[in-house]
Amino acid sequence: MSEFSVVLSHQAKKDLKKIQSTRYFNLIVLALKELAVNPLKGDIKSLKVLPSVKYRKRVGVYRILFDIILEKKIVQIYRIVPRGSAY
Repeated sequence: MSEFSVVLSHQAKKDLKKIQSTRYFNLIVLALKELAVNPLKGDIKSLKVLPSVKYRKRVGVYRILFDIILEKKIVQIYRIVPRGSAY
């Protein structure tokens, strides 16, 4: 299986910079690398609440909200937020 490109939105980049815990920051970076290899592996759920966001990946108390564009092999990351403000 060839790798996907992981593309972070402007807001996702801002979200990532706001994470103060180095533990969670490192876990999220690792999760983003895992998404590049297999975007549907791990604690992934399909979302129906948000129209533009198709999936979420759980990383501790954080959620990575993303969509997969299979034709272009892109994983588009929209947000990286704490669980309470994710939905």
